[in-house]
Amino acid sequence: MKVNAWTILLMSAHLTACAVPGTEKYQTSMDSVTAEKISRIIQSDVIPYKGENHGEVISRVSSAFLGTPYQADTLIGGPGIPEVLVANFNGVDCFTPG
Repeated sequence: MKVNAWTILLMSAHLTACAVPGTEKYQTSMDSVTAEKISRIIQSDVIPYKGENHGEVISRVSSAFLGTPYQADTLIGGPGIPEVLVANFNGVDCFTPG
């Protein structure tokens, strides 16, 4: 169980660092609702199933996003604008490279 506690602690620290502008090497954008959902998913769908097949854990985690509405224009970056990692679980945009 110590490994799981350390994993959560490290993941939380990294996610928190991503949410604070200027503390990361790459720009990120994440709101408190998204950070809370990440925490809930880790607690309910990842940690209790640490010995389970990775494919099944991925399936469980991905099912947590079913029903998430589409939200256009959430991606940040382009010619002359640095890319930003956007974590927004209130609505998801999609991008398929050509």
